[in-house]
Amino acid sequence: MTTNLLAGHRAILIDSCVWIYYLKDHPKYANAIEALLTECQDWGVRLPGSELTLLEIAGGPLRRGQDRIAAEYRICEW
Repeated sequence: MTTNLLAGHRAILIDSCVWIYYLKDHPKYANAIEALLTECQDWGVRLPGSELTLLEIAGGPLRRGQDRIAAEYRICEW
């Protein structure tokens, strides 16, 4: 799928909306995102995240009182 796009890259930054679609299992985008993440793993491409990304991803669970889920996001190896 994305082989040519990933060639030569050691790391790519993925916007928080992509992570949110993936984590919420969006019916239109989740499968494509999973394929991208799998290829990144296969090619050894790192997916660094920022504190802003973490805040945006964990914000929903924190607003809903789902502290455990937000904590799991914080310890994920991005």
